[in-house]
Amino acid sequence: MRSVAPNGDELTYRPPERPGIPLRRPVARPEPLLFAAHRPWRERRADFVPLALTQQESLALKSWCKSHGLTVNQFFAVALAESFAEATGRSEVTLYTAVSLRRRYAQGAALPDVGCFINVLNLPLRLDRGDLSGHARDYAAALERADAAWRPPVREHAAIRRAVEETAAAGSAPGICITNVGVVDPALGPHADRVTGYRTVVNRTGANYGVVLHLGTLGGVFATALAFGTPSTDRDTVRGVAKALHDRAVRPDAVRQGEVQEV
Repeated sequence: MRSVAPNGDELTYRPPERPGIPLRRPVARPEPLLFAAHRPWRERRADFVPLALTQQESLALKSWCKSHGLTVNQFFAVALAESFAEATGRSEVTLYTAVSLRRRYAQGAALPDVGCFINVLNLPLRLDRGDLSGHARDYAAALERADAAWRPPVREHAAIRRAVEETAAAGSAPGICITNVGVVDPALGPHADRVTGYRTVVNRTGANYGVVLHLGTLGGVFATALAFGTPSTDRDTVRGVAKALHDRAVRPDAVRQGEVQEV
């Protein structure tokens, strides 16, 4: 059995290097996302809207990202933000991004690789340029700087409990979120060929985010879903986000130029 530090405060965090590229457009913190309806906890539920992409569409999107100098995660993060802004009539959105903390600690050899070992960075984005790749580069620069500046918070358990209680009682969400588990094929090992479909979704009953894009890849196909809490977030709004996001994923240049037509 491995021996680990009894308290995270005793671990030595090693942040990534701070990037030298300055932010082009600092953005003020957008307003929180008011719930469509605020209900007692016992009346809340979790829901999700799947987003289907074929292998051909997935490969084409990867190729588009490569040709524009973007990662898949950068594309989906900004496509989500743009789609949410479009569906809700906004020009600014706070986007939260899950970032892995593996290999960030000096005691890495003593830490397990399983489990949810992440930080979530929040970035205010302005989405008024009509240029997805430009928004993605702004997002990438802001994410790098935020990641380099972040340090593990030190909080007593009482403070953590209060934060949970405040989130459960809130009438709004601070923003939207993307989380990407990456390519899952290696985790399946010799069983990968037997798996015909895959999707990861987290229960969002508490609506700590307005909507969350869960992203993963299996067999070269993007497996995506939008998770949200009801009735905090309106399902029709999420469906609108899903359609706009799908449009961007299958026709990124057409959406950038404002040429996508209803079908």
